[in-house]
Amino acid sequence: MTVVEWDQTDDRSTGAARHRTAGAARAGLERHRGPAAAAALSVLWPGLGHASLGRTAPAVGFIAAQVLLVLLTVAPGAWRATVPAWAVLVTVAAVTAWRTARRHPART
Repeated sequence: MTVVEWDQTDDRSTGAARHRTAGAARAGLERHRGPAAAAALSVLWPGLGHASLGRTAPAVGFIAAQVLLVLLTVAPGAWRATVPAWAVLVTVAAVTAWRTARRHPART
């Protein structure tokens, strides 16, 4: 749903009131989320940087990988394989969030 603000002035050529969207009224307040923020969020929680950019498919994929790694970590002796897997997961999540934010910056 789009919120519309009406100006008090009329357009003299058509006699219609001018309007603009509320988002355009606050255009000066918008900020882009940077790649460093997305990468930092992905280091804290893989997939969170993608979710903050509005990219839900990669975020769900990284979260599913986390759930799988948590389940595998419980098995005895599995830490030998899961520790490097966690490092790879966090690195890949941070790098892809950085690259995604550079190509498609999200607006706050």
